[in-house]
Amino acid sequence: MTSKNRINNIQKLLNELGFKIDSLGYQYWIYAINKSCKEYWKYSYTMEIVYNDVAKFYKTTRDRVERCMRHASINAKAFIRNKYNYKGSITTKVILQLLVREVF
Repeated sequence: MTSKNRINNIQKLLNELGFKIDSLGYQYWIYAINKSCKEYWKYSYTMEIVYNDVAKFYKTTRDRVERCMRHASINAKAFIRNKYNYKGSITTKVILQLLVREVF
């Protein structure tokens, strides 16, 4: 799958799940999911790596990235819980792992 096709699939998935498309967090999620598909071994351990990589790419801080990603995914949590039949706590790491599996 080419990177452009993957990004289109990611955008479609985020839209279906109700992510806020008018926020910076939406762009951060696209980057994080795409990067995770390429380097899953690196991103499967901690969200700190994800936040720092996104912050470096967008020339911002790690805290802003975390806040924006959480904000963009607030409305999507109910859709994620239903789509994936997930009963546990939905954190940004859980969201990332579920979405990477879907796109990958």
